[in-house]
Amino acid sequence: MTLVNLNEILKSAQAGHYAVGAFNVTNLEMVDSIVNAAESQHAPVVVQYAEGDDERITIEKVGYYATEIARQASVPVVVHLDHGHSFSACMRAIRCGYSSVMFDGSELPYDENLETSKEVVKVAHEVGVSVEVELGRMIRSNGRPLTNPDITELMTNPDIAGEFSKKNQCRCACSIIWNCPWCIQNRAKIKL
Repeated sequence: MTLVNLNEILKSAQAGHYAVGAFNVTNLEMVDSIVNAAESQHAPVVVQYAEGDDERITIEKVGYYATEIARQASVPVVVHLDHGHSFSACMRAIRCGYSSVMFDGSELPYDENLETSKEVVKVAHEVGVSVEVELGRMIRSNGRPLTNPDITELMTNPDIAGEFSKKNQCRCACSIIWNCPWCIQNRAKIKL
């Protein structure tokens, strides 16, 4: 096994009816621990790095190290940029070997999110890197909680998500489905 992209690992998981763990890292020791644990269970794994952790350790340090560990692993390993908020962050990750990137343009206007997503997908697919995109919004923005959000406004609209995925040709989308007291109290209905 070796370094694989997210599309490869998700196809196998879907066919085999199993989930794949994805774990964010903030230091190099975590990479070793996650891959060692996956190997001990003979399970594929996603090692993720979030752009928001760039002040602790850079996209590049994690990328160069994690991709080398992945190439030596006895199980499939995805090295994934989680919540890359810019085209530039996604390109930094691709240049240092990440096998998958997430472009999170959820805080951008729809048209800007779509256009940037298309650009990320175009470059990434040319070099065999999978792309995840995000529609809908987390209850946090720039690491800070939103003040009194209307959660229904933040959830992913399935009709828009389908259109968005077709237009940018992305095969993986992060949809926001809330699991919180508000949803329970208001008996939110999830539309899939």
